[in-house]
Order: sequence, then C-alpha cells, then structure tokens
Amino acid sequence: MIQASFSTLEENEKGALQLLVEIIQESVFDQEKMIHDILKQRIISLKQAITMSGHSLSMKRVLAMVSSSGVIDEYSSGIAYYKWLKELDDHFDFVALKQKLESVYQNVCFYNRLTLSFTGNDDTNLEKQVLYLKETLKVSDDLEKAIIKPFSIKKEGIIIPSDIAYASKGGYLLETSKITPLASNIISLAYLWNVVRVQGGAYGTGLVSRASGFTCCYSYRDPNGKESLKKYEKCGTFLKDYLKENHDLTGFIIGALSGLMPLMMPYNIGKYGDLYYFNQKDEKARQEQLEAILNVDKDELLEIAKEIDETLEKGGICIIGGKNQIDQCDLDEVISL
Repeated sequence: MIQASFSTLEENEKGALQLLVEIIQESVFDQEKMIHDILKQRIISLKQAITMSGHSLSMKRVLAMVSSSGVIDEYSSGIAYYKWLKELDDHFDFVALKQKLESVYQNVCFYNRLTLSFTGNDDTNLEKQVLYLKETLKVSDDLEKAIIKPFSIKKEGIIIPSDIAYASKGGYLLETSKITPLASNIISLAYLWNVVRVQGGAYGTGLVSRASGFTCCYSYRDPNGKESLKKYEKCGTFLKDYLKENHDLTGFIIGALSGLMPLMMPYNIGKYGDLYYFNQKDEKARQEQLEAILNVDKDELLEIAKEIDETLEKGGICIIGGKNQIDQCDLDEVISL
C-alpha cells in the first residue's frame, strides 16, 4: 500500500487536494542528481536507524518470517530495503532506475484502487472531494493479485559495526485474545525489565503484542543478546508463576488501558481510524477489548501464557549486533551490512 496525505486548514482544502493529485498524477523522474541525492539520504537515514534503533528493524525481520504484510514492510522500510538501496547506489544506473520508478508510479495511483480517509470537524466538502478524485484520477484494468509468501522461520544474525546487539524473537499466537496487551505489559515490566534490563544491562526491552496476533520480544542496546534470547523462552512460564502468586494487577491493567487509549491529535486520530479500518475492526471491538482488560479473568491470562511459551519456542530470531555478539549465537544464517 502506498499512502499520500496532507494536513491543511479548511479554507485551503481544495488547493491541497489539487496539489496532491498533481503529485500522484504528474510527477516526473528526470532529475538525476536530485534522485541520486535522495537515494544517498535514504541510505544514511536507514543506516543510522539500524545502528541506533536496531530493535525496530530486527522485529521487522521476524515479522517478515511469519507474515506476507511483514515481507512488504521489510522490502519497503527494513534491512532488505536498505540492501536494495545500497546495491542501487553501488551500481548507479540512472536510466534503469528511472524506468523502474516510472513503471511503479504508473501502476499504483488509480481511482478504483483508492481508499479515501478524512479527518476533520466538518465533512460537508467530502462528497465534492470524492467527485473531484473520480473525475481526475485514472481507472486501472483488473490486475492479478500478487502472491507474497513469508520468509521461512529461521535464526538470523546481522552484523553491524557495534559492540551491542538488538535481539528479537517472536511469531504469531495461534489464538488471539482481547487481553493479550495486558499479558505483554505484565511480562515486559515484571519479568523482562528485571532479567534483561536490570540484570543483563540492556538499555531497554519488552514484549510487543499486536492486534494481528504477532508477538515478539526485543532488547535495545543489549550487551549480551545471546542471554536475552534465552530469557525470552521463559516469558510464559514467568506469567503463569506470577499469576499463581496472586499479585495485584491494577497497575498493569491501568498501563495496558492507557496504551490502548493514548491522547491523540487529529492527524493521529485519523491514522488510528485507518488502522482499525484495514484490520476490519470498529469502535465496538475496541470497547470490548477495553472492558475485557478491565474485567480480566486470570484463567484466560493463564491460557495466554501457554500460547506465548509455544509461540516463542518455535518463533523466528533476528539479532542485529557486532560480530562478537553474533558469533556467540547458534544461528542459521549471518548477514554482514
């Protein structure tokens, strides 16, 4: 999916939409120096992200091992994208690149493949906007659906010039639950923070759980990625033991609810709405989840603990770090950047 958006005052709405249509209909790719400069900027930006925020990139790799959407994300903003950009720059051929850009550009912006999202106080002009887009955007022929398969699940290491590591391990829960964010919150704060952050010396760690069912442990600026990967395998076991000790879960419940109810500006409200739309969820589903967490059943948490253990035991691994970190791990594949 390719996204084009704008934010504007109401009185400038028409002009902003016209400018957006011009960009997606009439852009040209004939400025070689500008395009090469943008290419180099993207490489530098991604290289910095890999070095400074490698946990995000390592989780992208794990997601690509288990989902088609993860593969798309990986090839458009992850390590695979970075490697492709580097290859383009190392063997820069403007004519060939221009042909590729034009080919992609001519096959993405069509009215009959468009999803329009509007966020604002007054939608009286929305019908006019839709009519304008219908009159100006091209209509595409029917295209065959692309078949995108996930990468295979594996243990992968990516070497970067660094002494620390970003270690991720995860996969998909067989059954998703409305209270999974609460389970993740408990594991992140009561277990991973202690064994990976305090005892292990990492700058950060956590268990991420998404509405899709994707569940992944990560560490940030970790001096011992190998040991963190071992600790992840005990997340579910810890949760089961923790619940049997009858700890007060009020703080974790409040934290989970606040994470699902952030204070948002209009732009982010629109983004949140888009996410729910594409995941085929609505406000009712969101309210049901909030109520499930507020009135949590510990037996259901125990079931999730079992699911988490099974998922992490069989999950994919991606550890990004220095050679000394990667060499300590038992991995299926190692890539040098």
